[in-house]
Amino acid sequence: MSPAIVQRIKLLALGAALLALAAALPIYLRAVDEQVVILAGQHTKTLTAEAENQLRLEKPGVATMLLQGGEQCGLSNLEDAIAVQAAFRGKNPEFTFWGGFFTDLETIEVADPSQEATVVQAMIARRTRAAILERLQTSRRPGVQTLLQNRLLKHTEVFPPVDSPGGAAFDAVIIATAMLSQGDYLNTGFRLDIERIASDANRGHATRAIETVYLDILTFAKTLNWAQFSGFMAGIESSESLRRLAHTFAEEKDRLPALFAICWMSPSNTSVSDYLTRFPETGFEDLSFALASHQGGLESLLKRQARIHRSEARQALQRAIPLSSLWSSLAMLSFRFPWIALLTKYVAILIGSFSLIRLISELLPRRRLTPLMFRVEGIATLRQQILALGILTLFILLGEPFLAQRGQSEETPLNWRFPTAPAAVAEKVDNMVGDKVDEMTLLALVLFFLVQAALYALCIVKLKEIQKQKGSSRLKLKLLDNEENMFDSGLYVGLGGTVLSLLVLTLNLAQVGLMAAYASTLFGIIFVSVLKIFHVRPVRRQILIEAEAGIL
Repeated sequence: MSPAIVQRIKLLALGAALLALAAALPIYLRAVDEQVVILAGQHTKTLTAEAENQLRLEKPGVATMLLQGGEQCGLSNLEDAIAVQAAFRGKNPEFTFWGGFFTDLETIEVADPSQEATVVQAMIARRTRAAILERLQTSRRPGVQTLLQNRLLKHTEVFPPVDSPGGAAFDAVIIATAMLSQGDYLNTGFRLDIERIASDANRGHATRAIETVYLDILTFAKTLNWAQFSGFMAGIESSESLRRLAHTFAEEKDRLPALFAICWMSPSNTSVSDYLTRFPETGFEDLSFALASHQGGLESLLKRQARIHRSEARQALQRAIPLSSLWSSLAMLSFRFPWIALLTKYVAILIGSFSLIRLISELLPRRRLTPLMFRVEGIATLRQQILALGILTLFILLGEPFLAQRGQSEETPLNWRFPTAPAAVAEKVDNMVGDKVDEMTLLALVLFFLVQAALYALCIVKLKEIQKQKGSSRLKLKLLDNEENMFDSGLYVGLGGTVLSLLVLTLNLAQVGLMAAYASTLFGIIFVSVLKIFHVRPVRRQILIEAEAGIL
């Protein structure tokens, strides 16, 4: 076997192996592979273990909600835990009303302790509310007294005043919030923020801010019992997080147990609200999958704040190469050292693409037919490197999951606002700019720019090749004239990008802004102008001078 054939076999094997490694690595820029999520959840706390722990703490209401959430998220093998929970509730019916045992609520008389009640249903009874209020009024905590003073607000905007008909709901949510503060069920920063807003309202400031907080709290209070409500509110870290989760809870009433379980098992409710705000269309399904992978998988996904990706190419490779230890090692690398895995993936694509491009160039007859005197050492390798970089760039832009997809839109609650004429005009301009500079438009701009940069680099290489050839100056001038179409290729590609963008926009295949369409031609004009003025023109001038001087 000749050395040339051996060399080509090596190039093919190296390129194929490196590209297969890149496809096998479960690491992405804006996504998390499902196998990495599963691996992150191994040997971490499960939902059933947390439900059993809540039963040991005498809070069957929380355990019930967690198990119902697990069923909605698709968790399996919950039958034993559900049976244990049902048996516990059967033996302890007195825990049903509040959802668990609480020392400070033990002496509060209720109509039927064995009947489950939400916080609002419990507080709406005047006798229950009065008994809790009597205790709270003896609290030595200034923050609790500040919250209770909100019961005296008269000029409210959202709720009817407490002492007016229909004010029972306002009174109930104020007392419930004061109970959270008294029982240390609130995050310190969030508690101080609520107390500050409540104090401002007591001093005569606008009441909308504190009423908005109470309205968000009411969203949970009218759905959860006290055990669930107090435990859930302990994870709220800010009023903004509370607002987002309240909106999600209001929109996802049918999947409330699943959302409750996700928030309960997550390290931070703020991270859950951020994730659902960022991915309102697919966030719930991804979080449900992560929850089924146990607490570690959920924490890993929330830390990355990225969508879950299921790679069909990787699954095909796993079926073709049934080496479980290999795939586990690659998943572990991606989980433990994500940036190292990502760098390894891109380097593998770069070197693998270069090897295959070099193989193709060896197989082409053009190189063999070129006379030795016209060959310039190193130019072909440089051109191949540029093409490999272009392939890597195209892979990153077009091959990375969700990178080329339009961002998900969130439906926000109705918010009445009547702007003045100048404000309305400014808002319209802002919306127009926002519509044009979205992720898809920015991606198209980057793609058009990089394509033009790659063409520019190839033209520079071709220009250097002509300069270094051993032919006469007159021959070099003819070669320059022959490559004129190549030097103008940026204009053709730019115009083609504009036409393609307009077609995509017209056919509604993707929401690409007009800015990207116009920028494609603009990039072509700029790159071709720089190439011809600052590179081609000086080289042509030098060769003309050499030709006139008779220098070969």
